[in-house]
Amino acid sequence: FDDAQVYGNARVYGNAWVFDDAWVSGNAWVFDDAWVSGNARVYGNAQVFGDARVYDDAWVSGNAWVSGDARVFGDARVYDDAQVYGNAWVFGNARVYGNAWVFGNAQVSAKASFTLGWFIGGDDSGKITDITEKTGSDHWKNQYVLGDYEITPVEDEPVDKK
Repeated sequence: FDDAQVYGNARVYGNAWVFDDAWVSGNAWVFDDAWVSGNARVYGNAQVFGDARVYDDAWVSGNAWVSGDARVFGDARVYDDAQVYGNAWVFGNARVYGNAWVFGNAQVSAKASFTLGWFIGGDDSGKITDITEKTGSDHWKNQYVLGDYEITPVEDEPVDKK
């Protein structure tokens, strides 16, 4: 549809759609009822499936998976062996990569990269760490991480030179 492109060994099947100016390439798969649209890119060995949506200028690449009712949009990047699933959203300038998992009702956005750990929405069961407590930011209120994690800035924060 429109100027969408599917090339290389990429596969789009089931009720999946690729439209607008989106590209699916390499060995990527888009299947089930998934949509890739806008200027989104899905490539490498990435998979988008279930009712997942990848749109705007988002990229999913490497061996990453986006599935369930997950959304990846804005200028977000999901790559390497990262997984986004359930009702999770990754958006804005967020970067999720390495072995990171984002799932449940978690929402990840900001100028930060997530390389380790599993980010979930929900309550603190004693097995998870409240991100707000660790980062000192209310932006992550009600978001938790299970296991080891690493948060690194994508951009240096401006220095106040008063």
